Amino acid sequence: VLPPGIFIQEVVTFDNEFWICTSTGAYCFDENWQPKYCNNAMYRDFSISGIMKDKEGGYWFSTINKGILYVPN
Repeated sequence: VLPPGIFIQEVVTFDNEFWICTSTGAYCFDENWQPKYCNNAMYRDFSISGIMKDKEGGYWFSTINKGILYVPN
């Protein structure tokens, strides 16, 4: 399901979703490992090193060399 040749940096779970942080963005899957968001990577031009979800439902994406990205709920 993931493109060949990418480097997986972390896998996290939130609310029955699995997020895979890679060298070419973040991929999201449901609890049955079916791709969400048309199997497109979020922030494809970023090397995503981690994801956190805050109590308001916003997502924080940490990157390698490009800082932190915030997506509000």
